[in-house]
Amino acid sequence: MKRVEDYDVFVRGHELNLKLLELSSKEYSQLVEKVRETCTMLMLNLKSSKAYGEIFFESMKRAQVYATWVEYYLLLLKDLNVLDGKNYDEFEEDITVVQKMIYGILRKEKT
Repeated sequence: MKRVEDYDVFVRGHELNLKLLELSSKEYSQLVEKVRETCTMLMLNLKSSKAYGEIFFESMKRAQVYATWVEYYLLLLKDLNVLDGKNYDEFEEDITVVQKMIYGILRKEKT
């Protein structure tokens, strides 16, 4: 069985989390911190999904929920002008790819 760190979804999610950790904004620091924490929770659920069976599916589904939260927090940061359009587009693409990968893994493993 592959290590979870070897899945592209983990690599992409981890890269997104690193980018989010580089954000700094004093005015909206609580919101920036919230999106960082949420992305970290997404990654922790991906990491804990290494066991198969119900634990795997529960962890992957929670990761899916956290990815949706990250997506929304990014929209908030863009609309509050904390993220410029270019950064938002880059982050949005990253989280969309992660969401698709999680969905693909869940679909594949259920069959």
